[in-house]
Amino acid sequence: MDDKARKPYTDQNEADKVRQDKQIKELDTKGFYTCLDGTKSTDKGNEHLFKKKKKKQAKTLGEADDDEEIPQIKKRTRKSKP
Repeated sequence: MDDKARKPYTDQNEADKVRQDKQIKELDTKGFYTCLDGTKSTDKGNEHLFKKKKKKQAKTLGEADDDEEIPQIKKRTRKSKP
C-alpha cells in the first residue's frame, strides 16, 4: 500500500490517539470523560460502552453457608486381628 492510499488511515489513527489521550486525562482528573456526542461516560445511556464483570465467589473449606452442613469424613480404621 503506498503512502497516498495509507494517508486516510494514518490521519484517522492520529485523531484517535489525540482523542484517547484527552479522554484519559479527563478521566484521571474528573472521574469521567466526555464522549464525542457530548455526554458523560457515566450517563445511563452509555452503559453499553462498558463490560460488566461478573463477580465470582470461591468457597473454601472454612467458609460455609449457615444452611449448609459440611459432610464429615469418617476415618477408616483397621480392624485388629484376633
